[in-house]
Amino acid sequence: MDPFQTWRKDLIKRLQAGQDLRVDLGVGAKLIEAAAGRASGADAKRLGDWGRALRKEGNRNPVPRQEVALDEELATLATRYPDRGLSGPQHLFRAWPEIVRQTRSAACIALFADFDGTLTPIRRWPGRVYLGGRVRALLAETSRNGVTVGIISGRRLPDVQKRVGLPGIWYVGAHGYALQEPRGKAVTFISEKALSRMHIVRRKLASELRGMPGIFLEPKEATLAVHYRNAAPATRQAAREVIQQLLELYPQLHLLSGKKVWELLPDRRTSKWTAIRHILKLARRRRSGRRLVFYLGDDSTDERVFEKMKGISVVVGRRRLTAARFFLRSPAEVKTFLERFCEVVR
Repeated sequence: MDPFQTWRKDLIKRLQAGQDLRVDLGVGAKLIEAAAGRASGADAKRLGDWGRALRKEGNRNPVPRQEVALDEELATLATRYPDRGLSGPQHLFRAWPEIVRQTRSAACIALFADFDGTLTPIRRWPGRVYLGGRVRALLAETSRNGVTVGIISGRRLPDVQKRVGLPGIWYVGAHGYALQEPRGKAVTFISEKALSRMHIVRRKLASELRGMPGIFLEPKEATLAVHYRNAAPATRQAAREVIQQLLELYPQLHLLSGKKVWELLPDRRTSKWTAIRHILKLARRRRSGRRLVFYLGDDSTDERVFEKMKGISVVVGRRRLTAARFFLRSPAEVKTFLERFCEVVR
């Protein structure tokens, strides 16, 4: 199936599920602009106009962009100019000679990675997940070789620190709202007003979700996670309706849909990319020169980083429509990458 058709099919599913569409719309804009490049004349102009329309509205009000994306005329026109080439991200190891060249020519290197599903496999019980000793040793060696290393997670900050167990690196928790520097200084990206609102939302959620089997509410530094991995479909639907009511009551909130979890965030402005950008800004003050950034993540919550960053973006898991440039198949391949990477930066 052509990437545009795959994107549109996935977009409709995510819209029906009430999920956030900002990253999807950005990916769609790129696909439509690529189709415009393959077209000519009036078709090229029309597709170009559609691509710009998907970007124009910005992040605050995506509804007009949804209407553009679902336009039947656009679907008909875009499918006239399918992508005949290899679609999706490239396997990272197929581009390894170029990765090595870029790494060795960089004056400053940063390596950021998500935790669950990237450095470690996804488990049925998140409390039983810990970083493997070999991966921990490879990250420690990478840091000793002068690379800025950061673990970027949706977990609570103390939780991800405990499960990684590596001192002297950056930690980011709660999807970018909480950060700890290598020397231990903590930084948060939430106002007192927003934090107070989240306390109210937490009490309402706890009350409404009480008694729903398989539903687990996890409060974090600034966000609220509703886990439904162990819930029956009918229970999941009931929990989703509770969340939808809260979104209508508090329109400032932002919903992230991850793997078997819904995450309520205080607003749309802060993300994992917010924390990474902060880290890179501080790193630039300490060391100048050409910088190369790596980011590895497996979830839809990592797509904002893939879309915003410049560097080596790697999605982990099955190949899908993504803003990442490269992919690795599993956390096992991530370990292989780290072994190769350590050899390059020694």
